[in-house]
Amino acid sequence: RTRDEYYKRLNAVRKSDDWTGWLLYFLAVVAEAAEDVFATAREVEELFARDRAKIEQNKRSAPAALAAHETLQGSSIVSAPGLASAIGRSQPTALAAIKRLTTLGIVRPMDESRRRNRRFVYAAYREILTRDGEPL
Repeated sequence: RTRDEYYKRLNAVRKSDDWTGWLLYFLAVVAEAAEDVFATAREVEELFARDRAKIEQNKRSAPAALAAHETLQGSSIVSAPGLASAIGRSQPTALAAIKRLTTLGIVRPMDESRRRNRRFVYAAYREILTRDGEPL
């Protein structure tokens, strides 16, 4: 975001030995980045808590759906076979968990045209992680 300032400060070090200016700039950028990361982490934490609460409202489907939700926190895109393996449950159980998460609006299909091995994305989480165009 501050590429021009970055090069200006680097050139000032090279031309006039302005290390103080470079360090002040660098520390300000690091502080800003840390604030951004903290805000993003808080936003992700709040999303996870809201979605967990949605899942827990239906006690019957909660265990597998909660396990799926936890898996999606580590990988925002899953397939039914991959999810079944990750949560240690059968593929029908994984599919039921995905269906529950889809019904709750937590995940959505990525490739609806496929009938087998469809992938599902934790859209709100992925949106937070890619907000500025690149994954964090």
